Amino acid sequence: MASTHVTTDASAASTSKVVARGSEGDADTMWGDGGALYWLIRPEGLAANGFESVMFTWQCC
Repeated sequence: MASTHVTTDASAASTSKVVARGSEGDADTMWGDGGALYWLIRPEGLAANGFESVMFTWQCC
């Protein structure tokens, strides 16, 4: 990915998940206290194969 747009606002509501990665104790990956990483894309970006517009956000418990 050439660039990363980080979002934590409501703009993520109209997106689709491209990748979701949760915390896994067995794999020794922990995002905060058990959170998840999400890469998101808007429908028009997905339809145009515009993966340069993928956004990243994360959630933590």
